[in-house]
Amino acid sequence: MGKDLTNKLKKRKSKGGFRKWFLIAGLGLSLIGCPLPGPNQAPETKIERQYKDDGTVEYTFSGTDSDGFVDYISANINDEGYQNFPNNSTVSVPIDREDNTVEAVAYDNEGLEDETPATSSFYSPTDEDATDIIFNTLDPSTYNYIIKDYVFHNPDGDVKINVIVGNGNPNEDAIIDYMGTHKEELDSYNIPNICPKRTSQEELERKVLEFQDNGYEEL
Repeated sequence: MGKDLTNKLKKRKSKGGFRKWFLIAGLGLSLIGCPLPGPNQAPETKIERQYKDDGTVEYTFSGTDSDGFVDYISANINDEGYQNFPNNSTVSVPIDREDNTVEAVAYDNEGLEDETPATSSFYSPTDEDATDIIFNTLDPSTYNYIIKDYVFHNPDGDVKINVIVGNGNPNEDAIIDYMGTHKEELDSYNIPNICPKRTSQEELERKVLEFQDNGYEEL
């Protein structure tokens, strides 16, 4: 009787040890099939910009994260210091004379930052530079004469404008005046004109070409 009980206990121990070994082996195989997660991946940052007709520019800050989510984006606009914005934020900023810059960095849910910040920059012409930019953008074959820094005489005082374009008939002159403040007055005289607000050089050139392609008639 004692021997039978001893044999039964040995068999139970043997079976228990086998089951334990089988579970450990199975766990090892499952770990091999499912590799451990790697280190946290840094997010990526993107900046989009859009020029507005009121002399401002809109920046949209967005970020993506392959193994988590973007917590926030820190942006430095025109070297005025970093500010934090939610992901996919759009910010409207007045355009400065000459250089306009922005740098943005995305931070993920674990606090890891994008090691290659997104940047965006453009040049906004000074009032003085605008005259030459307009002159150099226009196609000479589209006009008979052009006058730079033209002085427009009116009862309230002389007004200096960037460029007046002539098509041979004095009644068909057109005016391009960057940052001009007398558009309503020019409209009252039925003078075709565009007076772009402060913008980038590329956007000023685009507006001038659009005006030219429309026969110097405002769209």
